[in-house]
Amino acid sequence: MLVLFAFEQAFYKKHKMDVDYVGHPLVDQVKITAKPNDVINRLNLNPAQPIIGLLPGSREKEITRHLPVMVKAAGILFKENNNRQFIILKAPTIEESLIRQCTGNASCPIRIVEQNSYNAFNAMTACMIASGTATLEAAILKKPMVIIYKTSWLTYGLAKFFIKIPRIGLANIVAGRAVVPELIQNKATPKNIAGEIEKLLSDHKLIHRIQKEFSKFPIWLGEPGASQRAAKIILKEIN
Repeated sequence: MLVLFAFEQAFYKKHKMDVDYVGHPLVDQVKITAKPNDVINRLNLNPAQPIIGLLPGSREKEITRHLPVMVKAAGILFKENNNRQFIILKAPTIEESLIRQCTGNASCPIRIVEQNSYNAFNAMTACMIASGTATLEAAILKKPMVIIYKTSWLTYGLAKFFIKIPRIGLANIVAGRAVVPELIQNKATPKNIAGEIEKLLSDHKLIHRIQKEFSKFPIWLGEPGASQRAAKIILKEIN
């Protein structure tokens, strides 16, 4: 087995598996090519006002379950302070028409962004984000976030029965503790999401603590070159 995380190697070795830890390819992939202010200006946003990101996922069902809730949370935050700005990072796997369908009743302006997504990601003040690989991308960029996830009740019930881990967000799993809040299933309400984002926007000590914890992620995810290391091991096995 080739695994992406060090804790996976320890687990499989304990169960007598032949396993190599190669590190995570995101270390090579997450690259910033523009300064935050340049991105903000390109998007016609105000650099003096908070920018809150909405990252609902990369599959259609994730969009339909997460984005309407995120949009309502954005509306609550905008009602509290209309200087706040909102952007959606659209995954290339998702049609823009679906995003617009889910944001049609938004009570605040929301901009859809796809090109240079890491640059846009880096320009965010905080984000609400669906549990998945994107939480690792946010952690590498040291972005304060609220992790959410909603699924069918059958899937959720089965997961609760079989999976016995205290956290589901990869950013928290890799850190080994709850660095950022997770709102799962019925806890992922617009009010709860907005409340957690509000804390991130107002508590500078909390933001500093999160960023300090996330500064360790390049070490926890391994050195650059994960894909090359994996390829070398595969070639060695073939030969």
